[in-house]
Amino acid sequence: MYAPHRELVSDTETLRSALLALAEGDRAGQIVLREDEFSALLRAALANRTGDGGMVEDVELWMEPDTIYLQIMLREGTIPRIPGRVALNLEGGLRTADGRLVFDLSRAGVGVIPILSPAVLDLLETQLDFAMRRLVDRASPLDVAVDSGQITIAVP
Repeated sequence: MYAPHRELVSDTETLRSALLALAEGDRAGQIVLREDEFSALLRAALANRTGDGGMVEDVELWMEPDTIYLQIMLREGTIPRIPGRVALNLEGGLRTADGRLVFDLSRAGVGVIPILSPAVLDLLETQLDFAMRRLVDRASPLDVAVDSGQITIAVP
């Protein structure tokens, strides 16, 4: 599965920058986040959802026009009978629905093995959507645009 794999900065300063962009964007009517900032928000949301002992070890997210690519590193032992850490690769988009920012996945794979089940894609979307609900949805997004390296979210 293709993904741009640009190097992303993963530190507390990036998360702080993302939270500041959310606050400023709420007031301005438009939130603009770089892909490293959105990755940091998603990483924090998933860690908050699953806790320190959860199955997610790391999240990286890259953006191209109208497409997002995620690589979620699962902790060792998360998937039975697969040794070591496992990379869950996802591809799709983001959209708004009912005042929420939601993922719309089109492809998924574990390592190089594709996941073909629509039920699994739905389950992954549900988990990602739930994790993001507390961070971005407080602004009730009206529209979302994904471009190369950044996302723009229109808010009331």
